[in-house]
Amino acid sequence: MKTTDALNLAETFEAQQNKRPTDVIPSTEEIEYKHVLDFPSDTSAKGFATKNGLKYPSEFIVKALISEGFVVSRETSTKNLSSYYYDTKDRTLNARGISLRMRHNETPQRETQSEDFEAETPDLSFKIPTQSGSTVKRLEYQEKTKIHGDFANGVKFSMSFKGLVERYTQEIMERSGAQAAVQWAEATYKTLGFDWDSYREHFSINCKRTKPYVTLYTLKDADNNLLRHDDGSVRVYKQQPEIIPDTMECRAIVWQFCLDTNRFFANDTTNLGETVKYHVDHEIEYELQVGVDEYEKDGLACADDITYEEAYAARAIINDLIKDSMAAYNVKECPLHSGESKQARGFHAIDRHNERTSGAKIKPADTFTIRGRTNMHKIKAYSWDGMVKDSPALTKATRAASINQPLFGLKKVV
Repeated sequence: MKTTDALNLAETFEAQQNKRPTDVIPSTEEIEYKHVLDFPSDTSAKGFATKNGLKYPSEFIVKALISEGFVVSRETSTKNLSSYYYDTKDRTLNARGISLRMRHNETPQRETQSEDFEAETPDLSFKIPTQSGSTVKRLEYQEKTKIHGDFANGVKFSMSFKGLVERYTQEIMERSGAQAAVQWAEATYKTLGFDWDSYREHFSINCKRTKPYVTLYTLKDADNNLLRHDDGSVRVYKQQPEIIPDTMECRAIVWQFCLDTNRFFANDTTNLGETVKYHVDHEIEYELQVGVDEYEKDGLACADDITYEEAYAARAIINDLIKDSMAAYNVKECPLHSGESKQARGFHAIDRHNERTSGAKIKPADTFTIRGRTNMHKIKAYSWDGMVKDSPALTKATRAASINQPLFGLKKVV
C-alpha cells in the first residue's frame, strides 16, 4: 500500500495531514515502535536467555534501561494475553493495513489454545494506518466487550461494534464536533461494516508479555515555551530534575514497553476445532502513553497536551539505547518483520507455513470461530440505520450534523 493510500484511508476517519511538531497528540493516535529479534528458532531464543541469565529473551532491555539511569517501573509478573485476528476470507483488511482484533488477559491451563482457560474482560479494537510500510503511527479504537455465561457452563464472547461506535462517536463529537463524529462512524461502516459475521478468524496469538514503563521529562517556562538545546531541539531528561524553578512546568513523557514472546496459532483444517502452533517470535515494542491504559491497574500516562516534538525527542533517546543494547548482546533485528504489526507477521508466517506444507493448509473456517470453535461467541449485527437507532451518541451526532449540511451521502436522521 502506498503512503498516499494510507493517508487517504486515515483521512476518512480523522484528519491526519499537515500535523505540525508543536501539535498536541490526540488520544486515538497510536505511536509505537516494534523490534522483532532475529532468532532462527525458539530453541535458540531460549538458549540466548539462559546464556545471559535472562527470564525471557528481551529482558536485556530492562537491564539496559536501569543501568543507563532511566526511571523504570515494571510489574512483578508477566501477563498472558490472547488475541484473535479477524479479516474477510480473502484478507481485504490486511491488504489495506487494517487490523481487527479481540483480546483478553487469560490464565491458561496449558500452552495450547484449549478451552481450559480463565479470561478477564476482553476488548474489541481496530487500527487504521496513517502511513504505509510501518506500524509506527496508526489510529487506534478499542472498547471493552462482554462475556456471556461462565467458563464452567460455556462462555460466549459478545461480538458487536456498538460499544466502539458509541464510545468514539461521543469522544470525537466532544473534541471535533458532530460532523466529524458522523464522518468517523460512516468511515467505520463503509470500511468494516457493523457485522462481525462478515469476518473469519485467521489466527490467534498467545502472548507472554512484560510491561515496564519508562518516563522521560521536558520542561516549560513561564511563557509556555519548551526548554531547548542550542540547535533548537527539545531538551529531554532521563530523570526528573532535582531543582525545578516555580516558574517552570515539568512534563512527563511515558513510554510503555511490551516485551513479548508471541506464539501464533491457527485452525487445523483437517480437524475443525483444533489449532496448530505455526510460528513463534520475540519482540521489543514500546508505545507512547497519551492516556492511561484502561486495561492496566495503576497505569502511567504522559502529562496533558504532549506534543509530537516532545514524543519524538524522547523516542530518539530510547531508540539509541535499544540499538546499543542489541549490539552489546550481539542480537540482531529480523530484517523481514521489524516494524510490522503482529497481524502482518501472522499472515506472512501462515503463507510460509502453507508453502512448505504439502498436506493440510492453514485457512479460516467457513463459519465464525473463536479459538477455532463455533460455540464461543454471540454476534449482534447492525445496519447503518440500526446503529443510529441503537447508539445514543450516533443519534445525537447525526441529528446535530444534519442541521448544518448533508451527511457524506447518508440520509438524514430526524
